[in-house]
Amino acid sequence: MIISASILDCDFLHLAQELEAVVKAGADAIHLDVMDGHFVPNLSFGVPLARAVRRAVTVPVHTHLMVTEPEWLIEKFLAYSDLVIFHIETTEMPGQCLETIHSAGKAAGISLNPNTPVESLRPLIAQIQDVLVMSVYPGFGGQEFSSEAPGRIREVARLLKERPARARPYQ
Repeated sequence: MIISASILDCDFLHLAQELEAVVKAGADAIHLDVMDGHFVPNLSFGVPLARAVRRAVTVPVHTHLMVTEPEWLIEKFLAYSDLVIFHIETTEMPGQCLETIHSAGKAAGISLNPNTPVESLRPLIAQIQDVLVMSVYPGFGGQEFSSEAPGRIREVARLLKERPARARPYQ
């Protein structure tokens, strides 16, 4: 298991100290929630913050693109990310997204909203290193945890075990 801590609610005035505290507490990676105001109604941070985080930490940086048409933004975050995750619901070209991420030597992940079938991963499963199963709908804090999430996680785990040996989880 990898603990990837979101910094969405950190005190950006004290970003370096906040990141240091998260890593010191045991986080294996930093999770950047990038929101575009379209796929989710909220806006969050962009490339300048990703650059600052990358400079401040030595642990991996996971960039979660909660954006419409991620194929237009992936390349902008690659230099600052070890893993790039996008929502399968937001693109008609998930294969192109995965290829762009892998061509930069980075790990690729796909995120699933609570109502997106796990089976939608099947055609891409050999190409992904991470799956983010959302237990709430992206973009809003304070939502109730979906009681279906643990079952969906088990379903993803079974699907991941079926994939070819060359497609291993992100380390």
